[in-house]
Amino acid sequence: INNTGSANYGLSISADTMIIENCSINYFDLGNVYAISDNLELFSVGSLGGSFQFGGDNILFRESYLVNSTIRLGANHDNISINNLILNGNGSTLSAIDFSGPTITNSHFENISIQNYSNFAIYSTSAVSFSYFKNINLQFNGDGITLNSVSSPQWRHNILDNLTVINNNAFGLRINFDFRNNTIRNSNIYNNSVYDMAFQGWTSAGYPRYNYFYNNTFGDISNISFSAISEPGADLENYFNLSTSGNIYLNTTSFLGTYCFYTNVCDSYATILNESQWNDLFTQSVSSVVSSSTASLFPLNSLFSIILTLAFLFFWS
Repeated sequence: INNTGSANYGLSISADTMIIENCSINYFDLGNVYAISDNLELFSVGSLGGSFQFGGDNILFRESYLVNSTIRLGANHDNISINNLILNGNGSTLSAIDFSGPTITNSHFENISIQNYSNFAIYSTSAVSFSYFKNINLQFNGDGITLNSVSSPQWRHNILDNLTVINNNAFGLRINFDFRNNTIRNSNIYNNSVYDMAFQGWTSAGYPRYNYFYNNTFGDISNISFSAISEPGADLENYFNLSTSGNIYLNTTSFLGTYCFYTNVCDSYATILNESQWNDLFTQSVSSVVSSSTASLFPLNSLFSIILTLAFLFFWS
């Protein structure tokens, strides 16, 4: 389905319970897919340009390759599942995945690769809770993940597991609102140009607190910022270890033990490496990080990847 020049939608869907598979939808100005329905499944979809806008519950979007496109969750959503997707921004100023609806709950995002979006890979102004993010590979974007709002949404009780957030041109993870009772674990977040992780703001509703960070490899320890703690009276207890599981950091001097970013913001089991040790770790681990991220992206790796690549070449031509 290709845009013939009219400003319209590729597919506009209001009927509940529908499956869309094995298709290419390209370059529609208002959106490649606009769906306000529940119980929608999309898989094996190729897309060039345009957006995918969803407004219902029980959405499954899987095994697809999007170029210069954005996925926008712009309503109250429950039970969204987005998995096994590759998004290549090709320099796009869009966000790859945009959480813009009031609330998103009980949702699952897994095996997603996002690269080359000059703005944001994942951007959220939504209240997101009880959701799971796993095997998310974010590289060569503007920001990796940005949570930003002037109102008072919260990210609460979410798990972010096995993220690869490296080589982005600004922030790895930037948090500008109420972020609490979340867990970030088993992740690689380093070599992002401004900060690897920054807690920069707060709202009248609350502050970033009671979060757990463990079994992660961060970059330079100075690239983790808690500027939000300057707000008077803020109770910012964030925990950088769970039991005896801490995190790995880079600094000028190696160190094992307790490191505090600020009062009540400590890693009691920090492993801080100097540059030589860090380079040794990086040399040993980078190939396994890349291969594991790639291998986990599509469980049906061999056959599906071949089909997807051929399909994309066909769409592009």
